[in-house]
Amino acid sequence: LRKKRVIIAVSVLLAVVILLVTAVSILLNSRLFLDKEEGKLPEGLLSPPNIRAKQMNILIMGIDKISRDGKSRAGTLTDVVMIANYDIVNKKVNILQIPRDTYIGDDYSTSKINAIYGSKKNGGIKGLAKRINEYFDIPIDHYVTLDIDGLVSLVDTIGGIKMNVPVSFTSGNNIHIKKGYQTISGAQAEAIVRERHAYANADLGRIQTQRVFMQAMLTKVFSLGKSRIVKLAPNMIKQVTTDFTIKQFLELYDDAFPRRDRHGP
Repeated sequence: LRKKRVIIAVSVLLAVVILLVTAVSILLNSRLFLDKEEGKLPEGLLSPPNIRAKQMNILIMGIDKISRDGKSRAGTLTDVVMIANYDIVNKKVNILQIPRDTYIGDDYSTSKINAIYGSKKNGGIKGLAKRINEYFDIPIDHYVTLDIDGLVSLVDTIGGIKMNVPVSFTSGNNIHIKKGYQTISGAQAEAIVRERHAYANADLGRIQTQRVFMQAMLTKVFSLGKSRIVKLAPNMIKQVTTDFTIKQFLELYDDAFPRRDRHGP
């Protein structure tokens, strides 16, 4: 009887272990916050296999669903378009920003790059990635989208962001922003990334500030540590979509920021 009990106990334990291993395997290989309509990018847009081990290009999009009068748009515009190149060998990141008004051909309603994502014909993430690949000859290996409307919640969730704001201004929502290094809230972050009238060079000035903001945000996120990031995932999933698997994301985190250097990019 004792032997039978031991056998049953071991069998149950093995069954639990097998289930846990299977669940973890499925979780790690599942796509993190995957856009169900988009899925993975086509093979033809990716870097050649011999290059992927050395570097990757990540398409980063800030999606704006709110029009100037504060009402929801029928479609969506990508007013932030960036290509982040991660040099895996040298652990360096270079970012190419593409102005939202960049001309991309007359086959889209406004002929501007920010109209591609929301277009019903040849739109979405794949449509934008394909046009960038065609016009700039840049492979796109992964994508990350951030809903600008959800930026407030995301910034507040991670406890605010420290950044150097280049100009003082008052937003359309009557939010007062002062120039200088400070910790900004979610509402302030939204005002800062949207503002362009405060700059002499308008949208180009906004692009430069968005670059500073992205740097500050990444620094804060990666300083949180993996366990905190995992805990924040349920809140982040509402604003972010990406084709990275959880395993790929954690491997990228460990590769870019070794334990001795957890201070962000």
